[in-house]
Amino acid sequence: MLRTRFSPVRCVMPPSPALVWFRDDLRLADNPALTHAARDGRPVAALYVLDEASPGARSLGGAARWWLAQSLKALARDLGAHGIPLILRRGQAGEIVPALVRELGAGLLTFNSRPGAAERAVDEQVAAALRAEGGEVRLFNGHLLHELGSVRTAAGTLPRTFAAFHRAALKDWTPRPPLPLPPRLEAARHAQASEDLAAWALEPSRPDWAQGLRATWRAGEAAARDRLHDFLSAGGRGYAELRDRPDRDHVSRLSSHLRWGEISPRQVAFATQHAVEAEGLAPRDGEKFLAELYWREFNHHILNAA
Repeated sequence: MLRTRFSPVRCVMPPSPALVWFRDDLRLADNPALTHAARDGRPVAALYVLDEASPGARSLGGAARWWLAQSLKALARDLGAHGIPLILRRGQAGEIVPALVRELGAGLLTFNSRPGAAERAVDEQVAAALRAEGGEVRLFNGHLLHELGSVRTAAGTLPRTFAAFHRAALKDWTPRPPLPLPPRLEAARHAQASEDLAAWALEPSRPDWAQGLRATWRAGEAAARDRLHDFLSAGGRGYAELRDRPDRDHVSRLSSHLRWGEISPRQVAFATQHAVEAEGLAPRDGEKFLAELYWREFNHHILNAA
């Protein structure tokens, strides 16, 4: 009698998608939340929530709303180049984010931290809701050089002057290089519709007072990267002496790019160090520019401890 052996067939289930919740980190490179979500080939969905409804949330001013509109358009284009649609939602993030995680069947939610007590309360609400259901939530530092609470004096307290903070921050600190664009970004398959960005009316129309902004500024990750390069290769020369002259080209004009996370402080710091070491930027100019970047860092740490 002939006996035939059949090998068992293994059914490999595809990994559940990860949802990346974009906030003040509207970029793909050096984005720890995106990098973690995309590792091991996990499919990714992307979300941005305009939340002006949660307790303590502050409405954006007119210029900030205009910039956000341009930055979201740029982010949508960059994600779209990888086949990932940007899902837009408006309302209370504490309700919207967990609901979308459930609808997607996402096994992981990732996002980067952001400043503000009201914002942290929303983040904690979202994380607690999903973890209570057995979901995985990962939070990363994507907007500061140092983790909040990590810069301490010898006595273990937060330095209360900039000079002391700067010294403590640089002591025995080895910075992590910026993360590259994830080598593989696979789009999660879903049928989630996005709200219409134009319907949010972030850009002025009657009257349209933004002509000057459009003529002067470009928003988005690529624009931020270009602006940093142009500054370090030209305007950065003489920065130590001329940084307080807005009529000259020795100011970086990176504030809005940093505020919306189109570029990270880590990318700025590493590019500046490279410019000093390999591109002829005077060490004094580089040091002074990095010190100004640390004023931003210092203020975030002080506000967090308040």
